[in-house]
Amino acid sequence: MTQQSPFAALRQLIQESRQAAEEQCDFCGQSIPAMHRHLLNLNSREIFCVCQACRILFDRREAGAGTRKLIPTRFLRLDGLDLTDTEWADLRVPVDMVFFTHNSQVGHVVALYPGPMGPTESL
Repeated sequence: MTQQSPFAALRQLIQESRQAAEEQCDFCGQSIPAMHRHLLNLNSREIFCVCQACRILFDRREAGAGTRKLIPTRFLRLDGLDLTDTEWADLRVPVDMVFFTHNSQVGHVVALYPGPMGPTESL
């Protein structure tokens, strides 16, 4: 049994940590690039990272038995929107970012903001 030099061991450790840090598709385990699509579970509001192949599978309304939806890449930033502190407080959003989306399960637009457990709906 040969001893590994300290530098070789360090190189191996760095390589292993890089491989562990690569993002993977939450459905098939395929390595995915940093810029990838996401899928939303409409019931739990959990967001999944998806590879190109899984994205194609879920790109149809019938996919996922109606409980999963591909998150669109289109977004609009409302730079000209100027809310007073009271109007912002009325939204009940505890952070400086919010996104609005149509919730197909309840049939109306909801306000969501980033939270530690994923998207959180503003009450």
